[in-house]
Amino acid sequence: MSKRLTVFFVGAATAALMLAVAGIAWAQSPTLNQTPDDIWMTNSGGKVYAVVRSGEYVYVGGQFTSIRSGPTGQSVAATNLARFDADTGVGDPSWTPDVTGADPTKTKVYSLAASNGKIWVGGNFGAVDGVARRNLAAVSPDTGVVDPSVDPLVGTETSIVRAMIASGQKVYIGGAFGTIQDDKGLKGRKNIAAIDPTTGNVDLTWKPKVDKIVWSLALSCDGSGVFAGGKFLNAAGSDGVFATRQFIARFDATSGALHPWAVPPSSFQNTEEVASDLAVTCDRITSGFLGANFLRSFRLDDGNTGSVVWQYKTGGEVQTATMLGEDKVIVGGHFSQLKDGVKRERLGMINLSDGSVDSSWAPPVSGKYLGPWDLLVDDNHLYVGGEFTSVAGLPRYNFARFSADVPDTTSPAVSAVVPAEGATEVALEANAEASFSEAIDPTTITNTTFALTKADGTPVAATVGYDSATKKATLDPDADLDPTADYTATLKGGSEGVKDPAGNPLAADKIWSFTTTAKCTLSGVSTSAETITGTPGDDVICGGAGPDTILGLEGNDVLKGEGGGDQLYGGAGDDALDGGIGTDTANFSGSTASVSASLLTNNATGEGSDALVGVENLTGSNFADDLTGSAGNNGLNGAAGGDAIVGREGADTLTGAGGNDTLDSRDGIEGNDSLNGGAATDTCTTDATEKSILNCEQ
Repeated sequence: MSKRLTVFFVGAATAALMLAVAGIAWAQSPTLNQTPDDIWMTNSGGKVYAVVRSGEYVYVGGQFTSIRSGPTGQSVAATNLARFDADTGVGDPSWTPDVTGADPTKTKVYSLAASNGKIWVGGNFGAVDGVARRNLAAVSPDTGVVDPSVDPLVGTETSIVRAMIASGQKVYIGGAFGTIQDDKGLKGRKNIAAIDPTTGNVDLTWKPKVDKIVWSLALSCDGSGVFAGGKFLNAAGSDGVFATRQFIARFDATSGALHPWAVPPSSFQNTEEVASDLAVTCDRITSGFLGANFLRSFRLDDGNTGSVVWQYKTGGEVQTATMLGEDKVIVGGHFSQLKDGVKRERLGMINLSDGSVDSSWAPPVSGKYLGPWDLLVDDNHLYVGGEFTSVAGLPRYNFARFSADVPDTTSPAVSAVVPAEGATEVALEANAEASFSEAIDPTTITNTTFALTKADGTPVAATVGYDSATKKATLDPDADLDPTADYTATLKGGSEGVKDPAGNPLAADKIWSFTTTAKCTLSGVSTSAETITGTPGDDVICGGAGPDTILGLEGNDVLKGEGGGDQLYGGAGDDALDGGIGTDTANFSGSTASVSASLLTNNATGEGSDALVGVENLTGSNFADDLTGSAGNNGLNGAAGGDAIVGREGADTLTGAGGNDTLDSRDGIEGNDSLNGGAATDTCTTDATEKSILNCEQ
C-alpha cells in the first residue's frame, strides 16, 4: 500500500513539506464530513490497495477492471490502475495504463508513489500497458506511458512489492523478494530496497534487509529515517549485521544503517503479528497489528526505546492508519469495535493522546468483509481505498472521499494599496484603499483599525467600509484632502487589529504614505475639447475629461491633461506635464530654443526643465531637436529644424517634417514602425523591414 505521500520534492530542505504530505498538514485536525463525496469509484467486484496524489490527480491501484461514475453510471475500462481528478473526483478515461499478469486472479497493484515526474507502481504483475515489467514500473503521470528507464526485475514472478514511499533522492520498496536485477546486474535485496528515481537502477549503498515480508513503509517526520513495518523479527542495516527488530525497524534514509531505536519484543503478544501500516508524527508511531488484532502507539521521543504509550485489542484487524492533523489517527480495516468496545464499522477516528475513540466522526463502511486497505490525506480530503460497496449508507465501490473543513490558521495579508506607497500628485478627492489576500471580518474594519493622518499627526475624519466581493477596505475622507500635503494610512494588525472570519489577525501594521497634488488654479469645465491658457505666474491647470489644449505660458506650471487626448504646452519655466488618461502629446512647437525630450527618462530641456508623466507623443520645436521614445507606442514629430529622432521599442510613428533629419527606428522588431522624413534630405536607419518608410533619401 502507499504511504500518504501526495507530492514529492527534491532535497532535504523539504522535510517540513513532508509533514504535510504524510497527513500532518494542520496544527489542529480538520473536521471531516460524515457523508462521503459523490465521486467516481471502481467496479463492485474490485479492490483498491493503494492511493496517492500527484499534482491535480489522485491515482489508485488495486485489482479492478473498470472505474465508473456510480453503480449504474458511466463506466470506463481500467485494469488495476486509474486516476481521478482531485477536485471533481471524476475518473479520467484517457489515463488507463493496464497492469496485467499471467494469472489475473493474483495480479494486483499493492503500492504507489510519486517521485521525479513519475508514478511508481508496485505489486505482483508482468506487464504495464503491454510493456513487460516484473512487479515494479513507472509511468508518466500525464500520459500513462511506461518509463523505459525503469525496468528492474524484482524477485520472481511470485514476488510482490507490498509497500512503497519516495523522496526526491530514492524510491523505497518493501515486500517479499530476495533479488533485484537491473541493467547493472543481479543484486541481493531481502524484502526491502531503494531505487534511483532517475535511472531506475537499484541504489548500491542503501541495502538493509529484514527476514520476512515488509507490509508498510513510512518516512520519519524530518525525512531522515525510513520506518518499515511487517512480519519480520530481525533486521540489518547496510552492513548486513542482523539485530532483533520485531515487526518495526528504522533505517537511515541515506545510508541504510539500522537505527538503534527499537520496540521491546515484550510489547507484543507473540511472534506471529504483522505491523500493517504506519502513521508517523515527530514523537509517535502508530500501527495496527494483524493476527493479534491490536492497535498500538509507540514513543519516538524516548531515546532509542519505542515504549508503548497505549495499546488495546480491536474487534477485527486494523489494516491501514494515517494521521489527520497532529492529534487524530484515522484507522480502517475489518473491525467492528475499537477501544472500550466502542462500535465502529471498518472506519474510525482515534485520539492520538490516549487511543480513545473520537465520537465526532463515525461513518460506517460495509458491503464486503475486509473493508479499507489504504488511506490518503491531502490538503482537504480523506481518501479511502479497499474492499466495500457502501459508505455511510451510500453506494461507494472500493473508493470513497470525505471532504474536510480545514481550520484556517493563515493570517490575512494586504495585497495592494491605493494610493501606492510613496505616490505623489494624488488627487485631493482620493480615497485610501487596501485589498486583502483573503476575506476579512467586516466588523474589524473600523475607524480605529483603518486610519488616515496628516504629517503632523492630525487624524482625518472619514467613513470606513469593506466590500466583501472585492475584499477591499475603503477609507473615504469626509472632505477633500489638503493640497501638496503628506498623509499616512495605517491598517492596524495584531490582536486588536484587522482579522479574517476565522479570527486570524493581520500579522503587523500596514503603513503607507503619499503626497497630494497641488490644487487646480485653472480647470476645464466640460467634456468637450477646450483651450485653457495659464497666467504668467505659477499655475496648476487641470484639463478635465475632454481632449484639451493646455498652454502654460511663463512660470513653473503643472499641466494635468486628466481625461482625453491632450496637447500640453509647457512654455517657459520648469513645468510638470501630466497627460493622465488618453494618448497625450507634449508639444514644444512654441519653444524659442531647441529641445531635448525623452519619453524613456520622462524629461525635457530647452525652454526650461520639464518633467513628463503619462505622455505618449512628442512634437518638437522649429529648431534642431533630440526626441527619444519609450518602450511603448509613440508618435515623434520633429517639426521644423534638423532633428534627431529615435523610436526605441513599440510601434512608433517617426516624422521628420522640415529640415535635414535623422530617423532611427531600430528596435529589433521588423515591420512595426512608420517613418516619414518629410522635406529636405533625411537619413533613416531601420530594421530590415518596417511598416512604412517615406521621404528618406539616405
